[in-house]
Amino acid sequence: MIILLNNAPKGQKANSPGRCPGLGAYWPFRPYILSLRNLNVFYMDLIWITKALYKEGYTLQLTFNDGSVKSFDFSKLFGTHPMYESLKEKETFKDFRLDGWTVSWNNGLIDVAPEFLFENSVTA
Repeated sequence: MIILLNNAPKGQKANSPGRCPGLGAYWPFRPYILSLRNLNVFYMDLIWITKALYKEGYTLQLTFNDGSVKSFDFSKLFGTHPMYESLKEKETFKDFRLDGWTVSWNNGLIDVAPEFLFENSVTA
């Protein structure tokens, strides 16, 4: 498991790029491999969407890989980020796809993390 920690040296800003060993690139955080046995953290299994159905308005019924079925009202996302504004058009909203992990629109240019949908949706 890789956990990204902010370990910027003193005098260097937390968001200053640093060289990541093995990646050959600069990143704001350096990866550290930690064992979950040594950490007292909440661990969540990977979650993804296996089925999505349009219900009404801006609501989709989502089935997750653990078998749970939940509903999420995507109108909550309007105004949070400019990329979601195009979803206000009903025809655009209804034209969603499953990309293997989550629902997406506009050929994958717009999507929402399945973990966010899982945690913020209501049981259908």
